[in-house]
Amino acid sequence: PREEVAYVTCTYRETGIDQPDFLATIDLNPRSCNYGQVIHHLPMPNLKDELHSSGWSAGNTCFEDCTMGRKKLILPSLISSRIYVVDVGTQSHAPRLYKMIEPVDIFWKCDKGYLNVPHALPNGDVLIANMGDPAGNGKGGFIVLDGESFELKGNWEKDCEVPPTGHDFWFQPRHNVLISSAGLVLKRAGPAFNPDDLHKGVFGRRLNVWNLSCRTLIQCFDLGEDSVPFSVFVGGSILRGGPVTVCRDEELKSQPEPLVIKCKTVHGGPYKMQLSLDGKRLYVTNSFCSSWDKQLYPDLVREGSVMLLIDVDTKNGGLCVNKNFLVDFGKEPCGPALARDIHFPCGDSTT
Repeated sequence: PREEVAYVTCTYRETGIDQPDFLATIDLNPRSCNYGQVIHHLPMPNLKDELHSSGWSAGNTCFEDCTMGRKKLILPSLISSRIYVVDVGTQSHAPRLYKMIEPVDIFWKCDKGYLNVPHALPNGDVLIANMGDPAGNGKGGFIVLDGESFELKGNWEKDCEVPPTGHDFWFQPRHNVLISSAGLVLKRAGPAFNPDDLHKGVFGRRLNVWNLSCRTLIQCFDLGEDSVPFSVFVGGSILRGGPVTVCRDEELKSQPEPLVIKCKTVHGGPYKMQLSLDGKRLYVTNSFCSSWDKQLYPDLVREGSVMLLIDVDTKNGGLCVNKNFLVDFGKEPCGPALARDIHFPCGDSTT
């Protein structure tokens, strides 16, 4: 089925606006009078969580059980280490908070913190990658939530050496393998990106291979100096009139013009992306991380981020920005917000 709504995590951290993060519900039905608009806000009960990634309580690997479905959305907090479970099954256009797991529970039970990417395991439990320990020291690994009660079960990995940093992951049950990527040591990282940190051990540079069923680390790949297998995003600083001047370019004669959609200048570039089930519509947001946004794209923080639609030509190939679609998070009632992860209740390419 075609996507009719999208759930987007949004944060106010580092924006100067003292408001809680929220989950935005976007109307994606082209026949609706509210198409491309935020139709519902679910504010979190705390400040400065930094909602970032999100994931379903059940993925495609769980659907051999017909009773399971995409009814709960898991929202880990990158900075506060709090976990929110949101009920989207009761009212898809008006989600509500179902459960909250406090950081202290995670600190004491798991000795983990700084939570990032969640995915549903084949057995129905929810796996969440962590980036450090409670003090901000580097520490990879995962924590597990029960897939029905959403109680914190503890650490996922068995008694083995955990990676020095962690960030993202994905798994392939048929091959009994899970791959996780490196992150950064938050305690040693400054308030913004510093290239010198690449040589100071602030960023990890490994890809880690796990035995999925045994929950053990079996292999590590060091990608070498200056490598940061972290996240991929498209920078947007090298523009005409932008803060970066190109002295030599072997491909272009001049710097490209800024992207403007419906009179809104789009700062930065795509980070979080979500593809429709038919592969024809790619939705993107342009906020990467609040502290890095503030450093690299200050106009984005002042004016708020956006959600765009890129049309995909599945017959001839090619991508084209849809100039008629714009979700402007700069017009939020509480002030400009930074939008991140995107999910559709009907199913999406990342679950």
